[in-house]
Amino acid sequence: PIPGPEEQEKSLTLAKRLIAQCEQAGGVISFSDYMATVLYDPEGGYYGSGQVRFGENGDFVTAPERSPFFAMAIGHEISGLFDQGLPRQIIEFGAGSGRLAVDLLKDLAERDRLPDVYCIIEVSPALRARQQALAKEALPEAISERLQWCDETELFSDTLEGVVVANEFLDAMPVHRIRADEQGVVREMGVAWNGQRLQWQPLPAMSEELAMALQELTRRAGHGLAPGQSTELNLVMGQWLKRLKSAAGPAGLAVMLFDYGATSVEMIRPDRIDGTLRCHYRQLAHDDPFVYPGLQDITAWVDFSAVRDAALAAGFCVDVYQSQASFVIASDAPRRLENRMRDITDRRELNRLAQGFKELVMPTEMGERFRAMLLSVGREVRWQASAVRNELPRL
Repeated sequence: PIPGPEEQEKSLTLAKRLIAQCEQAGGVISFSDYMATVLYDPEGGYYGSGQVRFGENGDFVTAPERSPFFAMAIGHEISGLFDQGLPRQIIEFGAGSGRLAVDLLKDLAERDRLPDVYCIIEVSPALRARQQALAKEALPEAISERLQWCDETELFSDTLEGVVVANEFLDAMPVHRIRADEQGVVREMGVAWNGQRLQWQPLPAMSEELAMALQELTRRAGHGLAPGQSTELNLVMGQWLKRLKSAAGPAGLAVMLFDYGATSVEMIRPDRIDGTLRCHYRQLAHDDPFVYPGLQDITAWVDFSAVRDAALAAGFCVDVYQSQASFVIASDAPRRLENRMRDITDRRELNRLAQGFKELVMPTEMGERFRAMLLSVGREVRWQASAVRNELPRL
């Protein structure tokens, strides 16, 4: 799809700034710096400027947009955490359209387990405005008044207790791209301007931190990259987990991570030669991150083996790793779907509900590709989801 004139001008303006960044850096910048700019720049970034479109008519569809039963499954788990005495506070990172927050608060109200505070961490003023508008429209004031918005600096300066929810948050963190040449020598791939377009170009050296991350990936997978193979390494994720742990208070913190991803072994299996980097523009998925800078989403699969190691190093207990399907099936969402379908006579509504639920749990849809990882610190937590196929040993 071709963007309109205003969007093209916006993208061109951002591209000129990226070219200037390359020139100032001696010709090439890291892909992590490129990704941070095109996604989070407040003036031209995909998320930062509010360019992102969610839902069926947008660039991509997330689980909360597919079905309200995703929020119900999370609500079932959070209710149990609150009943165990965890403070009634929810902190959501990367709230997107705000749909998960709205549906989750509705569900917890039905369960009589509303949090005292629901705090959304949102870097984009444009997305924050969208979330606030949806909450005002969809929630009664007695519920919406529990919502707060703050930035990470403000959040991490305080004590964190309760429940952290992060759905499709880790995959949007800026990543480094590495590639093994035909002789098997691994180089970090940066971004350069060739006079006509932005393109991949090897960086002259790899940082010590990145080299260590590559060494750990190789250790976990049991082998290195094959000649010609590329992959991505996320250095931001470990820093984020350390900050979460450092801010955790004595009453306990439970962390619920949902994202598409795999183990280290699966991330660099021989047939995954081009890595996991994916771009989305108006429902078109492709692998060229240099098309329309600032107008398309760029993501990378989450290496959950790396998340486990980073969480343990930060001081968390890693309690559960499972498919999204297992997480949803372990909740009361299937029973509630049956109850709701018995009460509905409109066939189109029945089909819509059933199809949305199938998309959450079917292996050919989101069921297996999307994973759940549940962490805790400060107190022992009993996760109801652990009753169905906890795959921690696979990591």
